[in-house]
Amino acid sequence: MGLFWGLIGVLLIVGASIFRSFLDNFGPLSTNTDNLDTAGNIVGGVLVGFGIVILVLAIVEVLGGFGALFGKSWGRLIGVLYSLFFGGFLLLSLTGAARSSDLTNADTRNGGILLLVMFLLYLYTFIVLIIRWRGRPHA
Repeated sequence: MGLFWGLIGVLLIVGASIFRSFLDNFGPLSTNTDNLDTAGNIVGGVLVGFGIVILVLAIVEVLGGFGALFGKSWGRLIGVLYSLFFGGFLLLSLTGAARSSDLTNADTRNGGILLLVMFLLYLYTFIVLIIRWRGRPHA
């Protein structure tokens, strides 16, 4: 999941740069030429900021996954915390998608399926790290 989120973070950063270039063609938002408040700078900066946050979270998730694979307790802790946090967020998103009045729309159904798959992956991670954790393998 960390690699998936890392890819999303990189795509946001690259896409924001392209989007910024596109929006800069429309000129500044004010008549003050000393200001750099173009729509591209504002929107692109926000999207790059989100991309960087997602990328940092993804790197921590990947490091936690490697730590859990090698039997480190800090890797297990990161995995459990990420599973609880993001699993809970996805569960809230799923309940919102299920209550949506437009369930006949294919985009809504596909988005709901993606949320469900991601939730199940985080739930599986949580179960494995809490119940089935055996620590470091013994030789």
